[in-house]
Amino acid sequence: MRSTWVFLVLLSMGQAAFGDAVLTDSLLANRAYLYERQEFRSHTGESNNLDPKRLYWGSSNSMILRFPVTSYLDGKAEPFDCGRDCRLNPRLISNNVLFDPDPKASERVDSPLNISDFFWVWGQFLDHDIVLTPVDKVDNGRSKEGREPFPILVPPGDPAFDPNGIGVEQLPFSRSKFRVYDGVRFQINENTAFIDASVVYGSDEKRANALRSKLPDGRLSPYLTMSRGPHR
Repeated sequence: MRSTWVFLVLLSMGQAAFGDAVLTDSLLANRAYLYERQEFRSHTGESNNLDPKRLYWGSSNSMILRFPVTSYLDGKAEPFDCGRDCRLNPRLISNNVLFDPDPKASERVDSPLNISDFFWVWGQFLDHDIVLTPVDKVDNGRSKEGREPFPILVPPGDPAFDPNGIGVEQLPFSRSKFRVYDGVRFQINENTAFIDASVVYGSDEKRANALRSKLPDGRLSPYLTMSRGPHR
């Protein structure tokens, strides 16, 4: 029941953000045109909106829209430092939201917050369904790392990463790929912005085709068709 409630809340948020088109007479008149052009919804999310002016809303590889004003240190691209510059540390926020004061919490099955591991699993699943910000990586010979490393400082005394309070631990993090619009850096979403199970079926034709059999009926393949890719 709780997961259903969370899903409905997020769905309503998505509709408020991306689905505010009103079906006026002019839009209804365009429905036939769009349906003739495409019988089924696209994997990329393109042309799924009935408004001709919003054909690419929520489609994959689009710039992520911002609700607040742009908030960069220089107003264009320079980020505020995590934990400094009047910004709360992301790890500190995470600890306060999900912190369990019981020192034996890991030994218990129940939770004082009345949540289970499904809480974060469901949240992660939905997150991966509506957003994926790609990172431009470089190969350093051992692993691939982001071109713009931006590590998050672990708060001193963090129970998991800095129990001794040394204060030098960091969480690896890199800035994502971007596009410049009006001189301002905008992030890119490789997934569709809708709760449409694209995390399962893909947000582009390449992944969608890799998941399907080669038969003309287009059904999903019951076998692993890629050594690395959608089956994970």
